[in-house]
Amino acid sequence: MPFSMDLNLALIFYELYACRSISKAAAKLGSSQPTVSRRLQELRLVFEDPLFISNGHELSPTNKAVTIYPEISKLIADANAIFHQAENSNVSKVVIACSDDFEYFIGPKIIEEFSKSLPDVLVIFHQVNTLLAEQIIIDRKADFCITAGGTHSNIVAREGFGTHKDVCLYQKPDGSSDNQLSLSQYLKMEHFSVHFGGSEGVSDEILRRNGFKRKLVGLTSHYCGIERYILGTGRVVLVPVYVAKLLCAQHPALVYCDIPFNSVNDPVELSYRKDSLRSKFFKKCRDVLVKVMKSTDWN
Repeated sequence: MPFSMDLNLALIFYELYACRSISKAAAKLGSSQPTVSRRLQELRLVFEDPLFISNGHELSPTNKAVTIYPEISKLIADANAIFHQAENSNVSKVVIACSDDFEYFIGPKIIEEFSKSLPDVLVIFHQVNTLLAEQIIIDRKADFCITAGGTHSNIVAREGFGTHKDVCLYQKPDGSSDNQLSLSQYLKMEHFSVHFGGSEGVSDEILRRNGFKRKLVGLTSHYCGIERYILGTGRVVLVPVYVAKLLCAQHPALVYCDIPFNSVNDPVELSYRKDSLRSKFFKKCRDVLVKVMKSTDWN
């Protein structure tokens, strides 16, 4: 019998029928077990039937479920066909959200690899900080996020690619042959800083626990142009080591060294919605990004 229903409900019915388990269906859908259980209750109300009955080990479909499965299966197949047509259209794009330091470092490599592997795809970078990345993925405002951690939702997949450290970036005084800063030298210098929330970071907290405090003279939320606050000023800024290497190559007067106290390394992660993996186009884009990130030396 023909019927109309929410496509999301149809997909949940389809996966429950295939998996015969709420937990397995939830994992496949990139959702939570409580959410799938709640949507199953909605399905039961729609069809006025239990649909799936637990026998202790798995869910068994009722006669009603067996009867409506072919129509729901066709509905899912038709929807997949529509999405497949969209994926193979001439206008394809992928949106990658990341902070400007990640884009500055790895963006050109990503563009280069996409131009080789998926030349018809338009790559769009969207600037975001780690604190906001997860919600942007959940809201589908971006397809992927490259972040220093920060995603925890069970509907978001995370792939790790190691860690990176921060270093001190500064202009070495004329005549100096030492590329290291002692803690005393570090604390005497004026500091410029990059923070996405508040005026203090992890390094400030570590210093404070040990009874120290640095002299902060300026604050920004991005790394673009950071060298202009350092060159010729005697100031120091903490930046990811991959940013420091690029800036030192461009500006020979700049040098970098390890932070003169124990600090915390940050993870490098690629995040995306788990349910996006149902798209063949999305999988291809993910494979390109993984290839680039695996081949990248973050330190």
